[in-house]
Amino acid sequence: MSNIRQVQWVPGRPERLRQGMVMATMVFDEELIFLIGDFMDEAYRDHLMDRCLKWAWLIQPHELTWLEDMASRKTRTQE
Repeated sequence: MSNIRQVQWVPGRPERLRQGMVMATMVFDEELIFLIGDFMDEAYRDHLMDRCLKWAWLIQPHELTWLEDMASRKTRTQE
């Protein structure tokens, strides 16, 4: 299980943002951590990318797919 204190940070910015990433950015002289979800305004995305200090996977894409699959199975069995 991932822990935000135990992620492997990569310096700089990623090639592109994907669901499951966390990124550290510098905003108004303060380092902030953002969790990347499924929707982000293009201008806001560019704003974050320009200020990105480091990034990491909080949950890998294959783990996210597995969780989505398990959630949909549970929903189908409850109907």
